[in-house]
Amino acid sequence: MKRLLVWALVLAAPVVAQDGTTTDALPTVRSVTGDLHVWRHAQDKLDAVKDAVRVAPGDRLGTRKDKFGLLVTDEGTMISLSGVEVGHERGLSLERTKGQLLIKIHKGKIVLESFQTAVRVETPNGAVEGSRAHLVVQVEGEKTKVTAVDGTFSFSNSLGTVKVEGGQESSADRTTRPSEPKRADVEKAVGEVAPIEGQNLIKNPGFEDGLTNWAAEPIDGREAIALENAGHAGGRSVRLEISNRVFGKERPTWLGFKQNLALTSGKKYLFRAYVRLETREGAVKPFCSIGAIGGPRWMVDPAEKGWRRVGGVYAVEAGGDVRHRISIEVQIETEKYDAMLWADDFMLLELK
Repeated sequence: MKRLLVWALVLAAPVVAQDGTTTDALPTVRSVTGDLHVWRHAQDKLDAVKDAVRVAPGDRLGTRKDKFGLLVTDEGTMISLSGVEVGHERGLSLERTKGQLLIKIHKGKIVLESFQTAVRVETPNGAVEGSRAHLVVQVEGEKTKVTAVDGTFSFSNSLGTVKVEGGQESSADRTTRPSEPKRADVEKAVGEVAPIEGQNLIKNPGFEDGLTNWAAEPIDGREAIALENAGHAGGRSVRLEISNRVFGKERPTWLGFKQNLALTSGKKYLFRAYVRLETREGAVKPFCSIGAIGGPRWMVDPAEKGWRRVGGVYAVEAGGDVRHRISIEVQIETEKYDAMLWADDFMLLELK
């Protein structure tokens, strides 16, 4: 009897990692759109995911055959699933361990966006590991193919490791080391995914309806923003001109554009936008922000070229003001300045 009691206490105790932190905190996932189901290992039961649910390591997430699904975890990792059939020992599993989100997939394709959490994706033919990465992992037959949309991650198996950077792809099977990264057709790799339009809290996020729902403050009667007939995705983006040629010697006290939001007290949200910056003279520091003054800022790195993804998780203080705004603003740090900023594909999703 004593032996049984000891085993019961061991099984009930939280798992402790070598660094002394507990690793048994179960991820919470929320279905954003599409056909998402969870197979519960303990009950051997399949349920549709309608609200936020916690998943144990033995559970499996996925869709029914030939369906799409899109989920988001409570710490802000977004995963689109295609061909990931759910059922007994089939589908995708999630767990937190050693400070990262561990994802296991045996068949199908996922498009994963991580904003502030380290991730590891394990497949039968190799594992992907990185942080703040936007990547595609596809397991088909005896082969795994990985594509970096942006960011950098490692792809490894028992035969070797390669570093895959934005715009590159690599593949491996059980008998070969990961191939040397080569240029990828990123748009083709991402392919068709579950849409988010119905859940996106930002109106006119891609400026396809012009500047509707967005506002900018004219400076001495001069407009700083305009539409551009090209974008990160779709046919349009917004352009913000940051230049002495527009504003003269004076530096504007506030330069940017914004949209008002009504969020919910105590809720968490995932924010994302795509930006592109070209600086010809001086020093400017654009950033995205949400909430009141003093809230989080996601800076745009002037050293990064082309379209870049920025974003992260924002929590509304319980009992706090629910009136917010999403904005792109610019700090001008030199007397002479000349730059151009483009923005597109804004997104704000409720996490839980």
